[in-house]
Amino acid sequence: MLRLGKLDNDDLERLMLKKFRRVRPESLSSPTIGQDCAMLDMGGDLVVLSCDPITSAKIAHLGRLTVHVSCNDAAAAGAEPVGLLVTLLIPPSGTTEEIARIADDLSAAAQMANVDILGGHTEVTDAVSRAVTNAAVIARQPRDSALRGMRPGDDIVMTKWAAVEGTTILAEDFADRLASISKELLASARAFSGQLSIVAESKIAMLHGASAMHDVTEGGVLGAAWELGYANACAV
Repeated sequence: MLRLGKLDNDDLERLMLKKFRRVRPESLSSPTIGQDCAMLDMGGDLVVLSCDPITSAKIAHLGRLTVHVSCNDAAAAGAEPVGLLVTLLIPPSGTTEEIARIADDLSAAAQMANVDILGGHTEVTDAVSRAVTNAAVIARQPRDSALRGMRPGDDIVMTKWAAVEGTTILAEDFADRLASISKELLASARAFSGQLSIVAESKIAMLHGASAMHDVTEGGVLGAAWELGYANACAV
């Protein structure tokens, strides 16, 4: 039986990644550990793409996480997010009110991130037990501003705090299990929801010569640093 969450890096490499080969001249990258985005050369600016599911969020902030998690991947590649294609899967127990609420949340977050919802797919299915989204972000990057990648001796800089997204999810989704925490502290933790986007920080980092960037998620700061190193042949 598989454990919940992402595959271990060794299993991911063995079962999936090593089987994919590039055959198109437009493709500038292949899927690899530590690299969240694909890059295409279609003439003009480079096209940067990434996709992410949101499987564990409550209805109240499903749309917000869908937008920011996807846009952050593109921003961490040094690209400017332009739009999203969003798939929404709803169980038969869902309601039209929940669908409308998710759409409202998607719209508000997209405006905050300055991206468009370009399309996608919405379906009621018994394959899921709660609402699930999957988003593909489309971004652009000038061909002369591609990140060179991490190298030995580079400094590692954090632009916010560790566990911002995780803290927000715990405070919003599991507040009933946190009775020992004061209401003031919970409110402070929930306020981190306004800090989830890294698009603005990405633009600043690019202006100041960042060589590589990563949106810290599962595995924390140490995991993100290792993934960056692995993707750039600086870690084993």
